[in-house]
Amino acid sequence: MKWNMEIDKIKGFVATKEAKDESELRGILNSNSLIFTIQEDVKSIEFIEGIPKIEVLKGKGRSFSEKIEIQWQKLDGKFQIVAFSENESYLSKFDVKNSFDVECVTYMLWGRYEKSENGKNKFIEVSIPKYLEYPIPAKEDKRLYIKAYHYIKDGVVQFTRYLNVTDNQKGV
Repeated sequence: MKWNMEIDKIKGFVATKEAKDESELRGILNSNSLIFTIQEDVKSIEFIEGIPKIEVLKGKGRSFSEKIEIQWQKLDGKFQIVAFSENESYLSKFDVKNSFDVECVTYMLWGRYEKSENGKNKFIEVSIPKYLEYPIPAKEDKRLYIKAYHYIKDGVVQFTRYLNVTDNQKGV
């Protein structure tokens, strides 16, 4: 027997915007109910729950939730912002929208969870000479996973958008 099923294709949308300073960027991040943030500079990468305060906002980062992801990079004193969502209405305050095909993927994060005396969520990876800190705990000796979408144009991945972090690979 031959099955003939039509699979609904998810479309993803990409939009841009410029923020003149940290305050404007933080306002954009605050208005979008973002759950996690990964930000980086030359010295470090930080993965936190929620949105960073203005005082610790770094020049490059991404904040994300199931609804939208916002990436930023500071160039020439201003923040260049790229936003991603599968629902075009979440991008109404942004400019230049393009559509892409979307494919769901899962990334396993480095390290296995280890209980910490100070309450921080510490993960250990033997090949990395320091603890890794992620914004959520996992069950003892478990790993964390990021659910993501690849945004694809003409069969080539153009962007990767993060959606969620979980300790359950099946729940991703």
